[in-house]
Amino acid sequence: MSMRPLGFVLACLSLTLAACGDDSSPGTSTTAAGGSGSTGMADGTTAASTGGPMGTTAMGGTGDSGSSSGTSTGMADGGSGTTEGGSESTGEGLCMPDEPGCGCDGIDVPDIDGLDENNDGIDGLAYCSVFVSALGGDDGNGGLSPDAPVATLARGIEIAQGFDPPRAVLVAEGTYVETVTVGNGTSMYGGYDASSWTRNLQTNTSTIEGTQARTLIANDIDLPTEIDGFTIVARDYVGGGQSTYGVWVRNAIGGLLHLDYCEIVGGTAGDGADGVDGAPGPNGGDGMPADQGTPGAGGASMCGATGGTGGHGDVCPSENGLPGSAGGDPTAVGAGGSAGSSNCDGCFDGASPGSLGGSGAVGSNGMAGTAGSDDDGSFGVMGLWQAATGSDASFGFNGGGGGGGGAGGFDSDPFGCEIDGSSGPCSGGGGGGA
Repeated sequence: MSMRPLGFVLACLSLTLAACGDDSSPGTSTTAAGGSGSTGMADGTTAASTGGPMGTTAMGGTGDSGSSSGTSTGMADGGSGTTEGGSESTGEGLCMPDEPGCGCDGIDVPDIDGLDENNDGIDGLAYCSVFVSALGGDDGNGGLSPDAPVATLARGIEIAQGFDPPRAVLVAEGTYVETVTVGNGTSMYGGYDASSWTRNLQTNTSTIEGTQARTLIANDIDLPTEIDGFTIVARDYVGGGQSTYGVWVRNAIGGLLHLDYCEIVGGTAGDGADGVDGAPGPNGGDGMPADQGTPGAGGASMCGATGGTGGHGDVCPSENGLPGSAGGDPTAVGAGGSAGSSNCDGCFDGASPGSLGGSGAVGSNGMAGTAGSDDDGSFGVMGLWQAATGSDASFGFNGGGGGGGGAGGFDSDPFGCEIDGSSGPCSGGGGGGA
């Protein structure tokens, strides 16, 4: 046998397996839409599995198959070749199903060189495999010969799983648009020509394009299973924050699942789903009290009359101004101005200025002057006679003080109102004039 199984397969829940090796540089790597990572072999190294049914080494190295060793050459087109340590194969005439080594008892695991090692006409077991072709197959066919292939991998695996042990599935070139669930113990080999069924991975590309978040699913594998010679393409991100996978593996017993000569292409990433809204912030602290306006003092006069004090503007509603005081004898005084309108409940409902205090009353008349004297008068310097005059009348009484101005209106906004920069403190009313 000449084939190249890899020594391990990454079992993953959140990553996909990515590119396996080519003819000269085998390896595996992992990739997923939205991120990447890799694990594999350096150039020139080989991976081997020994002691099992598929325990052979890859091309470019040596290994123990558990039953025989050596190298082989051969030609499937009727040429000749020799097998070191075995028998000579001339290629003259193909073996028949009932001949020893030609049916299901034969040994011809498909390999990278496409060698027909049991002379049945193809690389693999011509009489003990299931055939799939996207180009000329039909799922209504039996799928048990190159002349009657089925069209889908899913149908081919279903047929292969009906045998005990499960048969291998040989896959022709073409694109298979489906999500594939690997059958436990059913190996799949791509790279076959759809007409001649010769195998060449360089010229015959077998591509699997997934229709779901996972393109190739391998779950609960506990029998030797090989996936060989495929390009596996993960679906692009479609939304919802869900990753996509080229190959998704879970619960595969170590060494039993091999991916060989595969190219695995990760899908194009996209934006994740929006995050949830943050929690509301806590309430702000209490604001500082507004400055309280001071009422204006009443004006004073030399006569003793004083204007009324302005009203208080730091209460809601605001106060009226106070009346002025009388000057001298009782005189009517000016009334205090009324307070401006106040609004004590709503937000930004405003207030109005207080009104002016009333004017004080005009002072009362002064006392009458004294009467002139009874003397005879006298002659002036010009020889004119002048009568005696009375004394001057006294000054009139002072006018009453003006009333104090009303306090400006008060606007009280409840907690929760956003106070803008133009809001100022409440002001007291102006003092009245004397």
